[in-house]
Order: sequence, then structure tokens, then C-alpha cells
Amino acid sequence: MSTPKNSSAQSVNIVQERTIEATSKIRQLLGLEDLNANDLKRLSAAVALAAEEEIAHDETFALRIQQLFSDLAPPAVVKASTKRKKSVDEVIANDDLVPIANHIDHRFDPYAPPDPKFLAQLYGIAQLPKALNRYSTSILRETIGSLLLDHPVLPKPHIKKAKKEELIAYIVEQMKGD
Repeated sequence: MSTPKNSSAQSVNIVQERTIEATSKIRQLLGLEDLNANDLKRLSAAVALAAEEEIAHDETFALRIQQLFSDLAPPAVVKASTKRKKSVDEVIANDDLVPIANHIDHRFDPYAPPDPKFLAQLYGIAQLPKALNRYSTSILRETIGSLLLDHPVLPKPHIKKAKKEELIAYIVEQMKGD
């Protein structure tokens, strides 16, 4: 499947090719085969002026010009539908998390990445993936970074290219070991 950029470029190439072919035929029919760049511009202007006069007098000619114009139009581009990311509120509203702990002594830092140990205590290991899904991929990468600082013996994942699901799976696996 061609991308919009490619089909647009192809359309421009087709128009250019058709213009060159038509100009060559006009030059041949008029006996003006040896023209320089300035002469070609003058020929284009002369053809446009003659077409203007002819369109005013001949409706069939005008319709032919309109048809050719339509034929040379680039193909309509069908944009692929883009999946809208869910807002944090939508994720939270749809994740059905149920806290299993009544009271956990925890100091919350709103500027730090989420604490997976706290989340595991609050929601349990079974709901930890849902709890972590509330956070963006970049925040989850920070969480893994803080895990690695706290536990330097943990195996280091390839977090730069990892998808969100892979990051969550890694964090959950590490929390199962704690």
C-alpha cells in the first residue's frame, strides 16, 4: 500500500510526464522542435492564450479541458484511522481496581515514579498490572530505573525499546520475587 506521500509524488510525476509528452507533440505539430527554456515558456503562454480563446467559443473544448483536469487530479487519500489514546481518567474509570489493604504506612511522593511495592501491597500482585497500566511508558521506564537502583542484582531489561506491556510484565515479575 502506498503512503499518501508516495501517491502524491506519483501524481506529480504523472502530471509532469503528461505535460512533457503534450509539449513535445505540440512542438512537433508546429515545427518548433529546437526550443530553449525561454522559448518553451513562450510556447506554454501561447497555448494557454489560444486555449482561453477557444474555451470562450467552444463548449466541447471547455468540457474536454475540465475532463483532463479531473483526470490529472491526484487520487483521493484515505487516511488510516488513528487510535486515540485513552485519557488517564478513562483508564482509571475502566480498570476496576479494588484495594485489598485497609492501611499501609507509605509516604507518597507525587514527583517520583510509582512504587510498585506499595501498589502490590495496596492492590495485590493479581491487580498490579492494572494498577501499572495507569502510567505512561516513560513513567514505567523510570519505575524500572528506580527498581534497578534499589536492587542492583536484578536482570536489566532492554527498556528503551520495550512496549508498555513488556515493562509492566517485568515490574510484576520483580514484585513476585520480593
